[in-house]
Amino acid sequence: MGYFLFPLVMEILGRIWLKEPLSHIQKLALCLAACGVAHELWHTQSFSWTSLWVCLVYPFYYLSRKKMQIPALQGIALDIFLISIPCAIYLIYQGNSFQLIADEWRYWYLLPALGMVSAIGLSANLKSSQQIPVSLFAVLSYIEPALLFLIALVWLDTAVSPADYLTYIPIWASLILLGGNGLIKNRDKNNRTLAGKSNE
Repeated sequence: MGYFLFPLVMEILGRIWLKEPLSHIQKLALCLAACGVAHELWHTQSFSWTSLWVCLVYPFYYLSRKKMQIPALQGIALDIFLISIPCAIYLIYQGNSFQLIADEWRYWYLLPALGMVSAIGLSANLKSSQQIPVSLFAVLSYIEPALLFLIALVWLDTAVSPADYLTYIPIWASLILLGGNGLIKNRDKNNRTLAGKSNE
């Protein structure tokens, strides 16, 4: 739920803090996504402090980096360094952690691989958040939960209720709307470029 609410909170803060305007297509896409999130809230009838933390803290994290123009790679390196200190202290006090890793040889390559994939993914995520408008980044953030839903449905064979579709269909519709709008704009831009070259 936190990741469902995060794009909406980010969009609101982007409008207030960065004064970024919204096109009519973007407004419609956000309204569709908000309908899906509202249905999920109504359907689950639950909300946790973890969700509140994600949807309130993450937008400030992204927007402050965008405002200060912190390079993504340097920023994520600093984040990992700062996080590693309390994590190392925690692992030291959890006496069985190192023994668990030592007893399972697969962890010697799985844990570094997981760390590398996570760092690359987050770095790319931060880079994209700085290069595109907040409103577009906010709606595109729904790609992750939508893909997780599809993987759970197709690959993991998870049971899905009809109510779940009422949550995801509006979100998928908003993503399709944005994608179609982006393709149309890109086509028009290419046509104008070609027309300009032909006039020259």
